[in-house]
Amino acid sequence: MKRISGGLIYLIAFLGLISINTLKSQNLPNYKSVNYKDTVMHSYSFITLAEADRILGKPSRLLDSTFKFSSGMLRYKIDYVASYKDSTSKGRIFFMFEQYNDTTIARTTFSSLKAENEKTARLSMVNELGGDESFLAKDNLNYPFILVMKGNKLFKFKLYYLDGKVSLDELIKVTKKIVVSY
Repeated sequence: MKRISGGLIYLIAFLGLISINTLKSQNLPNYKSVNYKDTVMHSYSFITLAEADRILGKPSRLLDSTFKFSSGMLRYKIDYVASYKDSTSKGRIFFMFEQYNDTTIARTTFSSLKAENEKTARLSMVNELGGDESFLAKDNLNYPFILVMKGNKLFKFKLYYLDGKVSLDELIKVTKKIVVSY
């Protein structure tokens, strides 16, 4: 029995070394403000479960959390949903963080999204979020979308399937905390 458990410990240690060396040896882009630390961020370094609960006004759970480098951009996607107890327990927070190697690309993307939202939603500028430029848009279902540009970074927040318990004030508070932190 001791040989099996000892062998198992060595196997786990070996696999751990392989995965660490694989991550370190990745040919990651050389971003001015992106470093190795950024590749191992977790969803809670942006929005915590407690914050998601406060925004939705009910218990929630992390549905998805991913990141990748693609086409000169670092992208994090985080998706929280309300823990469904019945058909009235609805709510969803979708967050996306994008960091570009070039500020011009971030500005162009921001301008494009702003122009699109001006066509289809009620748009209001929100200046107190800590970014260079930001807006809040509400679609025809009154679901809020917040977009903040800060240098070469975009922060996107969207709420879906809302009921009266959702807190827009809490969403703005969490948005500001995240933008100021990054």
